[in-house]
This record gives sequence, C-alpha cells and structure tokens, in this order.
Amino acid sequence: MPSPENPADLVITGEADTRVEFSDLSERRAVKLSALTRYVSRAHFQTWEGLRRMPDFDDLQGIFTPLVLIELEASDARVQPGELLHARGEGVLGKVLDTDGSVRNVTRDSLHRVFTDDGRTIGSVRFVNVFTRYDTDPARRKVRELPPELGLGALPSNVTELPTVQTMLPLDRPPDFPEGEPAAWYYAQTDPNRHVNSIAYLHVAQEYAATRLHQAGHRLDRLWASRARVCFRKPCFRGEEYRRLAWRTGDDPPVVGVAIAKCSDPEGHPPATAIELTLSEHEEG
Repeated sequence: MPSPENPADLVITGEADTRVEFSDLSERRAVKLSALTRYVSRAHFQTWEGLRRMPDFDDLQGIFTPLVLIELEASDARVQPGELLHARGEGVLGKVLDTDGSVRNVTRDSLHRVFTDDGRTIGSVRFVNVFTRYDTDPARRKVRELPPELGLGALPSNVTELPTVQTMLPLDRPPDFPEGEPAAWYYAQTDPNRHVNSIAYLHVAQEYAATRLHQAGHRLDRLWASRARVCFRKPCFRGEEYRRLAWRTGDDPPVVGVAIAKCSDPEGHPPATAIELTLSEHEEG
C-alpha cells in the first residue's frame, strides 16, 4: 500500500502458481536458469499490467516499461515434471539518480522467489523496468516523472541502484574470447515489444561462453551457470547483426562477462547488452 507521505511508495505484491514443464528441466531434473523467468513473469508483469493497464501493444504511443536488468539464481534442486511451483514476491517504484542528484530514470523493481510445496527454494528472479516512450528521439524517450494517470504523484522515494554495461564488463582491455563472424537476430527471438526478447540474450551468451570455455579446456560436464545478470543498454531487432565478446572476470567462483555488440555501431561504442554468468561445479556423478 502507498505510504501516507508519498503515494508512489506503494508495494505491489505478486504471486503465481505454475506447473513444471518437462522442457524446462535439465537431466538432473532441475529448473534451468534461463527457464526461471517463466515461473515468475506472471507475478511480475501481469500484476502490474492488471493494476495499471499498460502497455497497449496495439497502440504504442504512450508510456511503457521495458526491462533494463534481470538477475537470476538457480538452486539446481530436483523437481518433477508437472509439479506445482510457487512464485511469491513484491515490487516497488524507484528512481535512478545521476551523479549530480538529478533523476535519470523512473523504475519498477521486483524480486520473486520460486519454491516447492515443501518450501525448497528453486530459484529467484529480480526484474527492473524503466518508464520510457516509443520515440526515435532519445530526449523524448526519457521519462523522469511518473505518468499523471497513475495518480501517484511525481516520484517515489526509493532510489534504485543499477549496474551498467560499463561497470559489468572490463571494456578497458581486449576480450579474452572475441567472436569472429557475426550472428544475426531472427523472428523467433522477438516479443510483443517489437524487439529481441530479454531471455534470448541469455541463451546466446550461455551458448557462446560454454563453447569458448570448452575450447579453452574446461569440463562442461561439471560446469553450469548458477547465477546471471543481464543489463540492457539498448534494444536489438530482428535482422540485425551482432558479435559476442567474452572476458574472464572472476575465478572463485568462475565468472564470465559477455557483451552483445551491434555490428552497426561505430568502433568503440558500448555494447547493447552485458551478461554476467557465475559458474558453479557439479559433484562427480
């Protein structure tokens, strides 16, 4: 509920119960890291859209709230196909501040936990979205106050701390694993926001990191990505070419940072997306 002092300081709770899909499971019968969002998305997105009635995908003239950050963590706990999983969490509105204290973005930030009937944790997902407009002009895209139609006032009190592609990746040194030939986004990787879906970036980053780690002599029968952060700087679209660049950014535990760089961007331009993968190791057998 909103606080008496500031109606924008409301807490939006969400919950969803979803049965395990066979295709979401690994050979260990654990929910894959990239599949976790399916179990929390209804609690996050539909709760907000039901309350606030946006966005309208048939009339993209108003304000919408695309993702700028996803943080995922998987426990690798065993479940059964068809088993009921529960997602519970809450979200708040916030603001991102520039170094001078001015408002750069208005956000909605939620954290959801996924668990079984007997209380075992399957994983967690944090979503951060920013308010923006569909517009080719970056200045007009910016939304620095809450839309008046929400009836919540201008700004929430909460300050949202966000990483950037520059803070997540060591862009000041050459990548350990640069990609030679470009890849291209295609239709099946898009969503109703008319750009590449957020989890498609995680899929291509995991595939690239695994391939390059294997080529470097690491055992992929033991390594798995237990955590991930995906930071979006700007969207990609079907038909666009991109290259992946990867760095070893940590050793205990092993961490790999992957950049998704648009081929159409000029030399030295920051990548469109940064993905940080934290690797764990399975026991033998």
